[in-house]
Amino acid sequence: MGLINCPECNHEISKEAKTCPSCGIPLKKGKKKWPLSRKILVWILAGILGVILGTSSMAWISGRSNPVKTLAQYTSLANETIQLSEGEVWNYGFKLNYKARVNVNVTANPAKVHVMLMRTDQWEKYKKARGSLFGGNDYSYMGALSKQSVLKMTETAVLPKDTWRIVIERPHESLILNQKTNVRISIKAKPLL
Repeated sequence: MGLINCPECNHEISKEAKTCPSCGIPLKKGKKKWPLSRKILVWILAGILGVILGTSSMAWISGRSNPVKTLAQYTSLANETIQLSEGEVWNYGFKLNYKARVNVNVTANPAKVHVMLMRTDQWEKYKKARGSLFGGNDYSYMGALSKQSVLKMTETAVLPKDTWRIVIERPHESLILNQKTNVRISIKAKPLL
């Protein structure tokens, strides 16, 4: 049985005492601390679990892209404001595990933007066309959720199970002025089971 000093009167008392026999102060029992090895093990397990959960719900597509989200219970896929210069492109990828009703709202100010819905193969052709020396229009996009030269767009469409991209493009308009355009994007989806 070990001895400790009372924190109040400094009298020597047993570690097991609930109160000091000299001054009567109640002694609090301290919580047992986890050993360092147990804390490290918990952090390692939490990290492994985070990696497993993170990689199962997100897949990254190379380039200046946002992650492809897997739609299961999401309602809001994107809700942000971006700035685009002339010729710049922003895109947002998402994967529908079910047929879903998708709503896209875009507001651009002061210049107009092109909004295009693409499947993965269309997105790859689009990137290739933009990367070529002379550009070109050797790509296609879906008619649904797509419009050219818009300041404001609200569109809703039912999309089948697939991986999709919403592409926002600020077209080249001027050789001299390169004014930035603020674009507010909201993408929402509701699974239709």
